[in-house]
Amino acid sequence: IGSPNAKLYPLLLRIFGYIVRRKSVYKYDNELIRNEKGPVVILSNHSSYFDFYFVAKFIYPKRAAIVGNRYYFRNKIVRKLLNCIGAIPKKLFNPDIETIKKIISSVKDGHSIILFPEGRLSIDGSNYNIVDGTGALLKKLNIPVYVLNIHGAYLANPKWRKRRFRSVVYTNVSHVFSVEDLNEKTSKEIDQIINEKIKINDFDFAKDNQLLYQQKNKAKGLDKLIYCCPKCHKEYSFVSKNNSLICSSCGQTFDIDINYNFHPNDLEINNIFELYQWLSKYEVEKIINQEINLSCSVKVERKNMKNPKLDKKGYGICKLNNKYFSFDGIV
Repeated sequence: IGSPNAKLYPLLLRIFGYIVRRKSVYKYDNELIRNEKGPVVILSNHSSYFDFYFVAKFIYPKRAAIVGNRYYFRNKIVRKLLNCIGAIPKKLFNPDIETIKKIISSVKDGHSIILFPEGRLSIDGSNYNIVDGTGALLKKLNIPVYVLNIHGAYLANPKWRKRRFRSVVYTNVSHVFSVEDLNEKTSKEIDQIINEKIKINDFDFAKDNQLLYQQKNKAKGLDKLIYCCPKCHKEYSFVSKNNSLICSSCGQTFDIDINYNFHPNDLEINNIFELYQWLSKYEVEKIINQEINLSCSVKVERKNMKNPKLDKKGYGICKLNNKYFSFDGIV
């Protein structure tokens, strides 16, 4: 108890397997990692809420300590279960000494580690760059490193849509670093290589592999993500209906086909990824030469990771200008 060797580990894997497989057909070949005898690090892209299951199932019967968002440890029952199987809490986007100590301790005890180095769920079906310092941690651990790419999980359940579709999820693994490789390369070189290896684009994968999504409401919720029309630049004008995203201002329509890409359109935007990339670029170009000076009164909660009743509350003012973001207030 308190490590991946806990008897509860395979039981939880079976329970989550039942939940996930009601909606997902999971296809994988773990031959490459099956023969590894000692601990390894598995790095994976992060496309859906069930990625931890896909990775843990992929390497099973090899077990691993899963590094996850500290926020999920706030629930008393969930925290007991996660602690029981040796899961490791991590404060997102912040140096967390406790996390590093527990990872090192798990490796010394002979356990593998599962990490999602992007630190957050994909918003557009592609990957983010990994968190700085990942290479330094891998050099410290000094064990073989694999990268697992999960394809199709985003299209089954993107974070902007509540409903989860039944579809196929594919995974493939590559051996990225041996111990000798880690010793020879700098932390920055390791980070660069991982960023290349972890790249995915679910829309390209679906098109190239002719994955079929026959559902009739694939666009539902997409208007919450794409809030500006690329044709008339009207904000909050999009309406999602069935498999279509329609601008109520100019009539621009994006129809999602059975491969989850758009039907040909006059803007030559091929899928949700390209549409979101347009939106990001548009916002950057719009504000880059503007003088920004925003402020907002806010309520504050400082979360207690073990007991929500001990959350600290406060108030203050957030400010954003071209030079900095600040908070001035009381917690």
